[in-house]
Amino acid sequence: MLLLLLPLSASTLHQFGDREVVSEPDIQQHHDRARELYNKGDYDGAIAAFYQALELDPQDEEAHYGAGVSLYNKGDFDGAVAALDWALELDPHDKEAHYHRGRALYNKGDDDGAIAAFDRALDLDPKDKEVAYDRARALYNKADNWGMLTSYDKTLKLDPTRAEAHYGRGRALFNIAEQRRLEVEFDGATTSGTTTWRVSKTTNHKVIKATPMTPPVGAPKKKELDHATDFDSAIKSFDRALELDPGFRDAHYNRGYALQYKDDHDGAVSSFIKAVQLEQVELTSKHAKVVSKGNQSNQTCNKSV
Repeated sequence: MLLLLLPLSASTLHQFGDREVVSEPDIQQHHDRARELYNKGDYDGAIAAFYQALELDPQDEEAHYGAGVSLYNKGDFDGAVAALDWALELDPHDKEAHYHRGRALYNKGDDDGAIAAFDRALDLDPKDKEVAYDRARALYNKADNWGMLTSYDKTLKLDPTRAEAHYGRGRALFNIAEQRRLEVEFDGATTSGTTTWRVSKTTNHKVIKATPMTPPVGAPKKKELDHATDFDSAIKSFDRALELDPGFRDAHYNRGYALQYKDDHDGAVSSFIKAVQLEQVELTSKHAKVVSKGNQSNQTCNKSV
């Protein structure tokens, strides 16, 4: 799933309105104008207004922060990191700046840098569920399944109704169980004297190579990890995700793969069929939108003639 752009959600748009701003009247006008433009989606205009504030006061942390978030939304992740670095030079305890810096680094492909930034944000606010969730996603990219499992568990303690977190937890459990299964198969092939061993088509080779058999230091205790030795808990996590979001296509797909490993072929087929049906609905919806736009375009051309 997972290396996608991370657009600011509605829950993060409080960042300007809720933060106290202390500045001179002229600077405040630029801040107000920047917020207005930002809320309209005019990120270029917002950036320009924040830079105008910085011309009056280069030490204006709020303006550096606002420019960084606006650059992030524009897709300029390098610029966002640079602006947020300036903000953090002025206020190292700005949790939101650490968080959005982490999101920008994530989108740049710097997962280690993103995790470090998310960790700093969590140090400042351990109960921030958005930071915990995005940290787990960065760990997914690194194929750190034990870390991903721990992070998704933390996310679910903060937000137990988040379908995506249950799905991510299921993926971590699935990968760990698959690794253990393949290691057992490899040991058996070695014992029998053959140099080849079977690998499922569903195997994520990056994940398999990076997942150790023994949980690393900092992972949950062994008694809490017994469930990671098979696919049952992965299926339970996928099921919980589907209770919360029955249209979660990837949860259906991965549930099918887990059932396939358990030799429940009927259950696997049922999950795959549901996933395919949802995919067809998505494609039909996208096709309808394209056709609708095409018809609107033709009508405009006819009117202009």
